[in-house]
Amino acid sequence: NMYVIVGVNAVLDLCVLTFFWGFDSTAVFLVIITYPVGVMLGAPFATAFTRRWGKKTAIVFGSLTWAFWQMLPIILRLGDAFPENNEALLLPLVVGIKLIQGMCTAQGDVAGGAMLADLVDEQELETSMRQEGVINAVISFSAKATSGLGSIVAGFALELIDWPVGENIQTAADVPVATLEQLGIVYGPMIAAFAFISIWCFMQVSSTRERHAAILARLIARRASS
Repeated sequence: NMYVIVGVNAVLDLCVLTFFWGFDSTAVFLVIITYPVGVMLGAPFATAFTRRWGKKTAIVFGSLTWAFWQMLPIILRLGDAFPENNEALLLPLVVGIKLIQGMCTAQGDVAGGAMLADLVDEQELETSMRQEGVINAVISFSAKATSGLGSIVAGFALELIDWPVGENIQTAADVPVATLEQLGIVYGPMIAAFAFISIWCFMQVSSTRERHAAILARLIARRASS
């Protein structure tokens, strides 16, 4: 589900930045590059965060904060509580939000990778086989397939709001205001709603620090005896 969000977000990013926020190409590049910079800045804190709160909490935190920062500027703009497109404060605010969003999301990204390693240990305990390659291949394939599905969903969403097409569509002035508002709703609250589905799924994970420690202890004992 999260990779569906990634696919939808990747397709709509350019539309939202160019038309909803009215940024030029330089500002669009700056906003897009800020998110991965935020992830890189947040990643070094992930170990301490996970050690303190646990991997499942870190994943839920990353997903929840991603959804929050995804919705916040859109909701504020639709409520006339955010700078207008011609105001100088708009770009720094959007860049700052993307930076914070990336830093928060990094906590979940790192924890998710660590939980896959826990899954490999659990599989070895149950089957006496370690299949890191198979598990990572399945995850990689699933990510590509579902992110591709996200691109299709984004296309349907643009069709649903009757997004105008043609060489004459160059700026926000060429798009009806109602359509721009609908684009914001799709990009903000609707995408965030998918994240809450993922959060519910993450909450069902039964893995805990204590359970994994017990699995490791049993694996070490079995390896020693063999």
